Amino acid sequence: MAVSYNLLFEYCILNVFNYYTVYLFFHFTFYVKFFWFSKTYKQLIQVLAEVQHDLWLYSHVSLFVASRLIADSCICGFHA
Repeated sequence: MAVSYNLLFEYCILNVFNYYTVYLFFHFTFYVKFFWFSKTYKQLIQVLAEVQHDLWLYSHVSLFVASRLIADSCICGFHA
């Protein structure tokens, strides 16, 4: 595992101006530190999925309410 860390670190240093390499490196280290050594990773994934679903639902409801408000206040005669 140390060899892959060294190669990944060297790749990141050689491409230090490459944003995506640094971005992927930090995500990789997050997964190594948190997910692989955490006993509650399944609970975290479940919570994140629920939060993502709630945010998705909230955004769609907000869009629907906003479209209704705009349609109700429109003077052009359009009613959704």
